Amino acid sequence: MERGINEFIESISYRFTNRELLVQALTHRSYASEQANHCPDNERLEFLGDAIIGSCVAEELFRIFPEYSEGQLSLIKSYLVSAKMLSQLAEQINLGNVLYLGIGEEKTGGRMRQTLLCNTFEAIVGAVFLDGGYQAAHSFLWPLIRPNLDTLDACVTEHNVKNALQNYCHKHFSGLPKYHTKSIAGPPHQRIYTIEVHIDDTMLGTGSASSKKKASIDAAHNALKNLQVLP
Repeated sequence: MERGINEFIESISYRFTNRELLVQALTHRSYASEQANHCPDNERLEFLGDAIIGSCVAEELFRIFPEYSEGQLSLIKSYLVSAKMLSQLAEQINLGNVLYLGIGEEKTGGRMRQTLLCNTFEAIVGAVFLDGGYQAAHSFLWPLIRPNLDTLDACVTEHNVKNALQNYCHKHFSGLPKYHTKSIAGPPHQRIYTIEVHIDDTMLGTGSASSKKKASIDAAHNALKNLQVLP
C-alpha cells in the first residue's frame, strides 16, 4: 500500500507537508475499527471537505456567471458537488486504489462504491485544507471540477430538476411541490400523460409525455423556468 500511496501522491497536484493527514483521509472507518491502535478514520475530514468543496464551487460560480440568479447558481452547484460527480473525480485520480478498507468492505466492493469514493474525495479536500489552507484546497479542487461545466446540460435530469424544484419550494414556499395527473389521452399503445405540479394552491408548471415519469420531469422543468430558476 505504501508504494501505491507514493504513486498517488505523484499523480495529484498537491504535496502534503503532513503525510498523516493524507493517511487519515484514506482511512475508512471499517479499517480503523479493525486496528488495535484505533487509528483515526476520515469521517471528520469528510465533514470538513464537504464544506470546503461547497465554498470553492460557490465562489467560482458566483464569479463565472454574474448574470445568473440564486436559483440558477444553486442548480449548477448541486450538479457539480453531487455524489455522482465527486465519485467520478475520485475515480479520475484513482482514489479507490489507495483506500484503507476493512476486510468486509474490501470483499463487498468498497473500492468501487460511489458513496464511499465521494466521501473519501471530500476527506482528501479536507486534508489538503488543513495541510495547506483554503487556497491550496481551491487549487487542488477547481481544476478537477472545472471541466464538468462543459456538461451542464446534464443538470436537466430527473434527479436534479425535481430535486431543484423541491429545494426551491422548501426555501421560498410553505409547502413542497405536488404532482397531479391532469389528463390521459390517446390509444392504449400511444398514451400521452399531462402532469401539473402545484405548490399550495398555485400551479407552477405542466408537462406532457408518453409516461407519467417523463411528464412529471417536464412539468418540474417548466416550473423552474416559470420561477426563473432556469434560463
